[in-house]
Amino acid sequence: MTDALIEAGALPADRVDAGVAISEITDELPRESDLDRVRSHLVANGWPVDDDWSEK
Repeated sequence: MTDALIEAGALPADRVDAGVAISEITDELPRESDLDRVRSHLVANGWPVDDDWSEK
């Protein structure tokens, strides 16, 4: 997932960009748990995340 965001130039990452990337890779709409997992992974690895993408 992180590679897709880097390639798309979507840093800092936001919910919309993550959702689009998930949809492009899986051909399905992302679940809330998918978006939460992506955000947690990005934050844990020091990637910039948009301030509007708050944890729930």
